[in-house]
Amino acid sequence: MRNKDPIKNNDRTVKEEFENEISFLKEFKGTNIVNLIEYNCDKKEQFFYIIYEKTDRDLQKLLETEYKNGMSSKMIRKIFFQLNSALKIMVKHGKCH
Repeated sequence: MRNKDPIKNNDRTVKEEFENEISFLKEFKGTNIVNLIEYNCDKKEQFFYIIYEKTDRDLQKLLETEYKNGMSSKMIRKIFFQLNSALKIMVKHGKCH
């Protein structure tokens, strides 16, 4: 029989997953990582909120607008460098998400 509580999710509760995600986000600070600003759990309404710093743009929008017809190898290297530097921070902390 399934648990009808909307906060439950198999062995772990959504709240536990939320708290794990928050602890994960608190660990990572870096130039190429969007920073956590604030988080909250509305227990009455059963909503969880995570607020990140505002960014000018994201990779998907960049690819869809400025580079929909392709990009130079220089730009590809720059993007991969940024992604790699963020991944290095995650690996350094023993996490991959």
